[in-house]
Amino acid sequence: MGTMQYCTSEWQNWVLGEEEVIIHIKASYDVGINTFDTADTYSNGLSDVILGNAIKKLSLPRDEIVVTTKVYRVVGRTLSEKLSKPGVRLDELGYVNQRGLSRKHIFASIKGVCNLIMLMLSCLSRPGVRLKIVLTTILSCF
Repeated sequence: MGTMQYCTSEWQNWVLGEEEVIIHIKASYDVGINTFDTADTYSNGLSDVILGNAIKKLSLPRDEIVVTTKVYRVVGRTLSEKLSKPGVRLDELGYVNQRGLSRKHIFASIKGVCNLIMLMLSCLSRPGVRLKIVLTTILSCF
């Protein structure tokens, strides 16, 4: 199940707040949904935190939960930053390591989900990226 809609209205006005997310996750788990897809770019990382909080608060069994994540797009420093607009010069704004597939960005993107039992990472089909290198980087965080 996707988690882009988990955040606060500071990021977008259409998202679910944390209390609603807990109800949503419980209802989903109760009907057999145990895989949750997130990305570091969803709400500039806050959806990962909210998902983790819901899993903890509901005491869901970690060995039955799968969290997938994606990494590549830019992650803003605050909720209000909207950096995907055309013409934004990310390097000039100091966003050198807050995007792409650098080791630093990969570790930062999975920080919130690294302690879960299962982790899958999608590199968003970037040509020339060697999955073996990415997996080696991820496995070293466990």
